[in-house]
Formats: sequence, structure tokens, C-alpha cells
Amino acid sequence: MKRLLFIAMGLGIIVFWAIILLRALSNRNLFAQPGLFDMAAHWSPFIYQSTINNYDLITNFDFDGNWNGKDNWENAGLTQYYENFHAYVYYSIIESENHYFITYMFFHPRDTGTKVQGADSHENDSEGCRVVIEKDGTYWGRIQWLETIAHEDYYTYGNPALVNGSHPVVFVLERKHAVYGTNHAESEGDCWICFPEYPIPECQVFPSCEGTGVGYWYAGRGAEVPSHLNDRDVSYELINIESTLWPRRFDGLTYRNCADFTSGYYWWDDEEGKGVHCHTWISRYGSRFRGDNWTWPSSTCRASAPWAYSFEEYPYYGKWFLDPLWWYSYNWCGVGEQYIYNPYIGYDVNCPPACD
Repeated sequence: MKRLLFIAMGLGIIVFWAIILLRALSNRNLFAQPGLFDMAAHWSPFIYQSTINNYDLITNFDFDGNWNGKDNWENAGLTQYYENFHAYVYYSIIESENHYFITYMFFHPRDTGTKVQGADSHENDSEGCRVVIEKDGTYWGRIQWLETIAHEDYYTYGNPALVNGSHPVVFVLERKHAVYGTNHAESEGDCWICFPEYPIPECQVFPSCEGTGVGYWYAGRGAEVPSHLNDRDVSYELINIESTLWPRRFDGLTYRNCADFTSGYYWWDDEEGKGVHCHTWISRYGSRFRGDNWTWPSSTCRASAPWAYSFEEYPYYGKWFLDPLWWYSYNWCGVGEQYIYNPYIGYDVNCPPACD
């Protein structure tokens, strides 16, 4: 009898610890946090890209095997490239004590301008979005908001639509490639992308004026080429800005128009009502992708590097990308935290030439 009792007690102890172990394994936050790339992949956007031709397909800056921005317009028109735009999305991730700031950039070799004789076209195009993830104690955190870039404006969405629970949906216009978090163009100019035939019904972004569009997502199948302009299941690959575009910021082949980037960030003391200033630096490097094809009223070197995104209502050059804690403290206040990982803070002075 005693032997059976001991066996029962032993089995009970085993079952107890097995339950504890299973509960611990189900909450991976007890053991580790995800890597930065894993975070970028987990929260990567599902992209509805409107298309009227292959110039609306996303790809990498060096799709033609070189980093010269001045030949992207011409090379994009060559059959060997035009029919083989492999899908890539650039990303960058900055981590603070309580947040992840994940930026995604969509590159097109040509902005083909409006439908009126291709007005306002230019070589190279760079727009994108950002997701802000709050560390809420769970393994992946929770999405706090989505921001999208449309020309010189940005838009914030506090409750974005998600595919499979973690992939925010974004809609990208044809020709000009403005990015929105809903299927509605906020910019009045984007509502007339189909002019002179007709305005977009209710400022719809997707599908295009031709009724076509591509669906891109991080499917783990590598950088695929859409089979046609209405392919709704195309896998893209992620490219780290920190190890590709960023190290070339002094390269005159890739960039032009040197700019000064100054920054810092603030948080606010509620008791005294005074701002506390930290992390000031000055950097100088290329801000625009090099290019020499354009039509009025655009200009050469029109497309911004991601660290040079700026917005009409907030004239603080580069801070949205380089120093998100400053950006959110300045605009909304109360972000009293420090960076854990930000590779863009530093001091360097070097310049590619002005645009030629």
C-alpha cells in the first residue's frame, strides 16, 4: 500500500512540473525576446500595389546590378529587367525600452507621373510606412499604430487592418506610389490620378485605373516576380537598410544633395512643465537618390532616402526616421525612455556632390 502511495505521489509531482513547464513554454517571453529581423518579418506589411505597367512593381535599388542611380530609368525599360522585377522591401528597426520602430521602404525605378502626358515624373521613387510596436509583456508585443508616407505627407492609423493577425495592410497608388493605410487616398491630388478620364471613385487607391493590382507579402518564398499585373500572391524578401542603403550615404553614384541632419529628443516633466533635452548630434550626407530623368514640375534627384523623409507640417529634417523617440516626444509628448538599439545616432560629416 505504501509503495502504491509513493508511486502516486511521484506521478503527481511529475505531472505538476510537466504542467509548469508547458505553461512556461507557451509563454516564450519568459525565456527570450524575438530577434530584430524576426520582429521585422512578423510585422511586415501586406501590400496592395495598384499597377498599370511593370514600373509599378516594387524591387531593389540595384536591380540592374549596380548602385548608379542615374541609369535606373533607362535600365528599367530594358526587357531583361522590365519583365523580371524581383520583389524586395527595405526595412529598418530601432528598439527602445518600451517600443520597436519598424520602417519599411518601397522602391520603384520610375515614378511615371500623372496621366496627363506623364507630368511630374522622375527617376527612382521611395515611399513606405512604419509600424510602432509596444512591448506589452507578450512575445511579439502589440501594434500601437501604423504610419504611411504619401509624397510630403504622412498619415497615422491607430487601428490598422491586419492580415493573419500581424501584417498591417497598406495600399500603394499606381504611377506616383503614395502609400495609405486604408483604400482611400487622403491627398486630393491622388484622387485624380486617372484624370482626364475620371476621378477615382471615392478616392480609391486599389485596384488601379485599369482595374489591376498586385498583392505582396512576406511569405517566406524569397523575392518572387509577379506572373502578371493582377497577381495577388507574390512573396517579397526583406533587405536591411542598415547594411545596404545606409553605408552608401556618402556615395556620389547613389546619392546627391548633401543635407545637414540635426536632432535630439525631448520628454516632458509634468510637475515643472519643462522639456528635457538629450541626444543632440549633427550629421551631413546624401539625402536624395541620384537621378537625371524627370518632367516638369518635378526635378532631378527627386526621391528621398528614407532618412531624409520630411513632411510639410513638420520641418524637422530626417528625425522621423533617424530619431523616433525625439519625433514622438515632440509631437505627442511623454515618451520618457531611452534607446536600446539605434544604429543611426552618431556624428559624421561627408558629402556627395550636389545633383547634376
